Amino acid sequence: MNRQTEYLREGNLAQSISQAQTKAVEVISSQRVRDAVDLSSVDPIERARYGRNLFGQSVMLGRRLLEAGSRLVQCNWQRTQGKNGFAWDTHWNNFSALKEELIPAQDKALYALVTDLEKTGQLDETLVVVAAEFGRSPKVTLKNGGREHWPDVYTVSFIGAGIKGGQVYGSSDKMGAYPADDPTTPADFVATIYHFLGIDPHQEAHDQQNRPFALSKGNPIPLEVG
Repeated sequence: MNRQTEYLREGNLAQSISQAQTKAVEVISSQRVRDAVDLSSVDPIERARYGRNLFGQSVMLGRRLLEAGSRLVQCNWQRTQGKNGFAWDTHWNNFSALKEELIPAQDKALYALVTDLEKTGQLDETLVVVAAEFGRSPKVTLKNGGREHWPDVYTVSFIGAGIKGGQVYGSSDKMGAYPADDPTTPADFVATIYHFLGIDPHQEAHDQQNRPFALSKGNPIPLEVG
């Protein structure tokens, strides 16, 4: 047991993790990041454009982190957006949740983000991905107006990075239950992200113990560019 503990502390894997942690601390404590997350210095009108809620302010912060040099930013939706605290996991009151809290807040923040990135010329070199892990069932639960988990069909959006706007790839059946044309997979979704970031999705990478793995087993979705 003692030998194993020593290995965990002193081995190459432990050292690489320690180096990564040190680098992470250096990044989050840097002046550029500290300035980016200081939203008190932002014009209140600009903050209002993104929505004075947790998601809207997170998206604005994400844009500021990009401007500070961040290469990857993720903004998650939390339940504290409105008075009812709805999430996209709408097992109840699906329609009022969408109309009153979910769609307005997301639409406002996304519009402000894309508009600002386009004005500054950053949109051409930035890939904005809007996605969740699954969709909602095509049948409504009558007792509470909810829609349950549904992994067979749902929609994601890719914006920027040279992708031609306004195009739709694939379609569902008339019930919105299953793919009808050009079905894609989560692996294709991942491959598409790599592709538009200029990374070969089929290239081999290695983990911290030098074990090989493929970045993706899917193929990029053939979206038009220009």
